[in-house]
Amino acid sequence: MEPREGPYQVGSDGRQAQRVLVVGHYASERTGGAGSIPLRLFGRLRARGVEAWLLTHVSSRGELRELLSAAEFERVIFAPSLRGFGPIFTWGERLPTGLRTIAWGITQLERQVAMVPAIRRLVRELAIDVVHQPISVSPVTPSPLRRLGAPVVMGPLNGGMELPPAFADRDSSLYALTKAARPVVAAVMNQIMRGRPEADVVLVANDRTRSLLPKSVRKSAIEISDIGVVLTSWPAPDEPSAAADTAAPDTATQGSAARFLFVGRLVGWKGVDILLDAFALVRERIPVSLEIVGDGPERSALAEQAVRIGCEAGVSFRGWLEPADCAVRMRTCDVYVSPSLQESGGIAVLEAMACARPVIAAAWGGHLSSVDETVGVLVDVSSRSSMVQALADAMVRLAGDPGLRSRLGAAGRRRVSERYDWDVLVDRTLRIYAEARTARAGRRQAGSARHELPDPRSAPIFTSPDRREFLDIRVDALTVNGLFGAAATAVADHQRVVIANHNLHSLYLHRRSPAMRQFFDQADYVHADGMWIVHLARLFKQPLGREHRITSLDWLGPFLEMADRLAWRVFFLGGTTSVAERFELYIRANYSTLSTGHHDGYFDARPDSAGNQEVLAAIRTFAPQVLIVCMGMPRQEQWIHANRSQLAANVIFPLGGIMDYLVGETATPPRWTGPLGVEWAYRLLHDPRRLAGRYIGEPIRLAPWIAFRFFAGSRSRGPRAEADGAKAPGTAQPMYPNGVVPMSEQTDPYEDNPA
Repeated sequence: MEPREGPYQVGSDGRQAQRVLVVGHYASERTGGAGSIPLRLFGRLRARGVEAWLLTHVSSRGELRELLSAAEFERVIFAPSLRGFGPIFTWGERLPTGLRTIAWGITQLERQVAMVPAIRRLVRELAIDVVHQPISVSPVTPSPLRRLGAPVVMGPLNGGMELPPAFADRDSSLYALTKAARPVVAAVMNQIMRGRPEADVVLVANDRTRSLLPKSVRKSAIEISDIGVVLTSWPAPDEPSAAADTAAPDTATQGSAARFLFVGRLVGWKGVDILLDAFALVRERIPVSLEIVGDGPERSALAEQAVRIGCEAGVSFRGWLEPADCAVRMRTCDVYVSPSLQESGGIAVLEAMACARPVIAAAWGGHLSSVDETVGVLVDVSSRSSMVQALADAMVRLAGDPGLRSRLGAAGRRRVSERYDWDVLVDRTLRIYAEARTARAGRRQAGSARHELPDPRSAPIFTSPDRREFLDIRVDALTVNGLFGAAATAVADHQRVVIANHNLHSLYLHRRSPAMRQFFDQADYVHADGMWIVHLARLFKQPLGREHRITSLDWLGPFLEMADRLAWRVFFLGGTTSVAERFELYIRANYSTLSTGHHDGYFDARPDSAGNQEVLAAIRTFAPQVLIVCMGMPRQEQWIHANRSQLAANVIFPLGGIMDYLVGETATPPRWTGPLGVEWAYRLLHDPRRLAGRYIGEPIRLAPWIAFRFFAGSRSRGPRAEADGAKAPGTAQPMYPNGVVPMSEQTDPYEDNPA
């Protein structure tokens, strides 16, 4: 297909729409299972107006040409296998189960390797924002997708399913022999093909899957369902159907018999042989019918079994059907049965629930996540005989109670609507895409500035900075190297130091609030956080250079790298619960081995309150070398000062809204705006209502006073400085006898703004 050109689509919120490339080594509705996931993801993204493309293997071309509209088919790109690997899949289909699994594993990897050059080309030509690889869903299968030029999202993964102990003999002998070696092989392969460890985001369906991921990925993985249902495609019986009624199954032999349905591949672990044995017992008690939709290597054996146990008259083998025809079967059955013994997800179960059909399922694996007594019946799997009897009893029970079937079906429809609706899953997926892009942009910005920053692999040598005093404030002539050195010295010498920062906002608060003046007087170091402070220092003949303007957006990344290298522990205090979750993702994506702790900033900050004591206890328990307080100015400064003697940290930074910036909650100014002193303009344009007072009102109020001090010839901190006297780093005097800031001094209307 031809590359699309032109600007990004702009959404209703004014932001550029995301351009997504969905990658799957196969995509098929006919085979079902994992192959349907990339196709359905692509379809739902397109239905939501997302600029999306699908890259898949050339073997899917015929089916997708028939399945998709012409416009959507143009957005599918097909990649061939690596030269010489094509026959592996063809021959593998004829092999026994264990060898067939190995052949398919090789095929998955070679197809993905073949796709990497195509992905990189498409990222450039289509200006792709996010590459999403939803399959393979196995958490132990490695991925070669890395360094693609765009953020990579993988999953949701769902795997690690073993057969119930009573059915372990259904595993192939080769599978059993290689079981112990598989985790070791997976670990080695994930070191060779580092797509999973280096992915921007890894999605998992459950904790079982998380535990099987490479260790560097486990903590940052995000949990989200790996299966979903388009409710309009699977309507309840009293809703309009997308399929024609003429597609309904033959009911001539059904009469008033209760109708049971199974849909899926006919392979051993699906347990259809157990279902047939149970069905034979049910037929001895009540009139019933069973329809089996699907195909596979076990079909002949199952048909022979039906004849052997004398129930062939009530069983219909339909083979593969189109999704629309399957929906009709779902709507016209009375009960859906899933005896699967190794089901990680169970999409057919959800589709039946979406059609308001009650479900009977094996109490094992993915069924336990979606089915309970409110939507169906779970049957015992402790042995084959007990499972056969439990299935038969459940089928008889539901066949004879239409009211119960109706209640269970309605509850199942509600559950799918609330938890598994594709539109709900796509909403969350789009948010994850945006977060991945934000995190990638943050790393890129840090990388572009890294040549100007100190080497984070070691702690720099520190010398005390010169002090500048003007407009009743003091600012230390700290560079980034100096800042890092001050922190390293404090940790090495087991000091407790506060490293504060001044910008125009803090200057306004400093003049207005005695509490803020005392905080800054007693801070150990104060650096310039904005170019306006540098300009004012020069105006009052207290020279500071551009190298002395150091803002946390520029230095925090390399600082955390240094902390990681030196095995420091870092505790973050602030932010909402939602921001904290995304910030954890950011930390794990960029500093996978850094030890961090966190507590949100929404607590009663009075020194003697239970909430405050809980926070102090959490910090003491974590025992960080570095404490970063992100509660907004002046609340963070007041809290630090009131609790300083109890803070178990060597270095304490008040950093305002840095967490919000790093996770994309607040728009991050381009880094070139900082040295020019116009970051404030970018922020003001993005949030004028909240920031107009800070960036327009406060400077207007400060201007007459600054002018007066300049023309009056003031070049010092004034009488208050001499009265207060000098202070050695590491010492703090109480701001108030009881450490509580009077309410009269907590009146700043912009205290929630990022510092």
